[in-house]
Amino acid sequence: MLNSVNGSVPVAQDALQDTIDNHNARIEREETRLEKIEERLIAQYARLERNLQIINQQMAGLNML
Repeated sequence: MLNSVNGSVPVAQDALQDTIDNHNARIEREETRLEKIEERLIAQYARLERNLQIINQQMAGLNML
């Protein structure tokens, strides 16, 4: 029952390894998803910064009138 081919310990080890592999795959998927979100938010922030700069330039122009 505890032989190295098909005993309960190797079966349990295989099951644990499968669980670990599944968790690692999920972690990789989540990291990829979060990287995409981060890229999107950085691009959005850069657009907001540019728009704020344009608004500030327009306000400065209006204040000169």
